[in-house]
Amino acid sequence: MRNTKTVIFLMSFFLLWVACSQKSHTEILEQEDIASIPDVVIRNFSDSSMNASVKNWILKADKAEVYEKQSKTVLSNLEVSLFKNNNVEGILISKWGFITSGGKNISARTNVVYKSKDGFQLYTASLFWNNSKKYLHTPDFVKIIQPNGDIITGYGLEANQNFSEISILHKVKGKLHKHD
Repeated sequence: MRNTKTVIFLMSFFLLWVACSQKSHTEILEQEDIASIPDVVIRNFSDSSMNASVKNWILKADKAEVYEKQSKTVLSNLEVSLFKNNNVEGILISKWGFITSGGKNISARTNVVYKSKDGFQLYTASLFWNNSKKYLHTPDFVKIIQPNGDIITGYGLEANQNFSEISILHKVKGKLHKHD
C-alpha cells in the first residue's frame, strides 16, 4: 500500500513538472499572433520595379502589410500594370496578393483578372508574375477570352505579359464563335 502511494505521488509530481515546464496553448497562440502582426501597414500603397530606366511593373493597392522578417508584403485589392519597353502590356487585378522583397515577384490571389493590351482576358484563382523571366503562370483553372470572343479553358498556364505566347498545361477546351 505504501509503495502504491509513493508511485502515485512520484507520477503526480512528474506530470506536474512536465506540465509546468511546457508552454501553454495560450502562450503558443500569443507568439503566433505576434509573428503575424505586420511591421508596417500602409494605406493607398504603390510600388514599382525597374531595370535602369525601363519599367517592369507598377503596383497599386488599397492596403499593404509589410512583414520584414518574411521579406513579404501582403496586399489588399491590388492592381498591377506590366510593362515591356516602357509600354503597358497588361493589367492584373485581384482581391489580395503579395510581393517578395528580393525578386519583386508578384503573387495575386482570389478573383484574379488579367487583361492584355491586345484584348485578351484571363480569369483564374491565382496568378504569379515572375519578374526575372517576365512571364505569368498559375497551376489553377484558367479561362481566357480572346479578342474575337473565342474562349479557352484548362488547368495551368504559362504566358508572356502580352499573351503572344500562351501554354495551357492540362484539360484544354475551347469554344469558338462563328466569325464572318
